[in-house]
Amino acid sequence: MQMKLPGISGHSNGNTSTSLIDVIQPKGYKGLYAFHKYWGKKPAECMAFLIEVLSEPGDLVVDPFLGFGAVAREALLRGRPFAG
Repeated sequence: MQMKLPGISGHSNGNTSTSLIDVIQPKGYKGLYAFHKYWGKKPAECMAFLIEVLSEPGDLVVDPFLGFGAVAREALLRGRPFAG
């Protein structure tokens, strides 16, 4: 399942979706996710893919550990409310 999202920079048409190749070969820690050296950082592509596949828009995404808030950001960008 792929979902197009408006307002994500870095894409010529302003839309994005997370593909399997993004999960297999993540781009690494750039921008917001490279802000600090937190040891538990995960590639955003993997989180985005799991959110897209395991939930529908409007479903609540829960991350009880929260950390840096990357899961929260990816969930909200994909139209899922978030609790952490």
